[in-house]
Amino acid sequence: WSAAPQSLVSPSAFLRRIARVDARWGDGSQQDSQEFLHSLLEALQNETNRVVGKPAYKELDGKGSEEAQAQEAELYARSWHDSVVDDIFGGLLQSTIQCQACRKQSHCFEPFLDLSIPLPASAAKGGTVSLQDCLQAFVETEKLEGGDSYKCEACKRCQPHTKRLQIYRFPRVLVLTLKRFSQKSASSSIFARFRGAAKNTAAVQLEVDALDVSPFCNPAGIRAQLGAMRANAVPVYHLIAVSHHSGSLEGGHYTAAARSAADGAWYHFNDASVRRDAKPSGSSSTAYVLFYRLVNPP
Repeated sequence: WSAAPQSLVSPSAFLRRIARVDARWGDGSQQDSQEFLHSLLEALQNETNRVVGKPAYKELDGKGSEEAQAQEAELYARSWHDSVVDDIFGGLLQSTIQCQACRKQSHCFEPFLDLSIPLPASAAKGGTVSLQDCLQAFVETEKLEGGDSYKCEACKRCQPHTKRLQIYRFPRVLVLTLKRFSQKSASSSIFARFRGAAKNTAAVQLEVDALDVSPFCNPAGIRAQLGAMRANAVPVYHLIAVSHHSGSLEGGHYTAAARSAADGAWYHFNDASVRRDAKPSGSSSTAYVLFYRLVNPP
């Protein structure tokens, strides 16, 4: 889209350039928009990386306070990738494993550029779920028992554990992919995978103006990121774009809605058709990839 009335800009040259990096995008076949986003961000991340030379691999200590472990993990990640992509989209995800016998906790911190969040079980029963319901399902405590149990460092034996995810450091732009596709077939055949794929078309209530992600973050991470001067502040996001998928995996179609940084208006994109549109409201059964911008970044 360009500023001139009824004027379009073809992205074909851009697509050809991306296809030089990843050949999946050059043959005109149907592809997944989340996979394309990953490929694009990875290419931009490598092109704009401020790190010169490959750093030495090392095992993280994993000791000390949560804050110390998070800082160690983030500094190590930045020693590999330090780019404008990381500045905008980069966050830090925390995974906490706790032994149910001695209550000992261990933490793992992993950088992310986007998050794939599940639709809660209630979505299979019909009706509408909220985006907060999906985020809550993402951070829901998981029981690890039987064959999934861990050997506890303190107990020196396998014990039942729990696992919980939290956002430790939240990004300036938060990208959320709704996990609408699942596999019904256990076969490893590529044809069986396509035949066995199912799509969850549950309607999801999108939070447009004020998505508060603090319930899904580690409070220590919020304090570390926002600082003592903003002790009562919480990370709140505005929706700026949505990638919609209609149809099935065998034959689907993508459209998009995005807010213009130039005039603040929303626009609807459907192949070569671009038109001004109303701000998204209500729920959507086609929303797939959501882009949120932090309202007051630190």
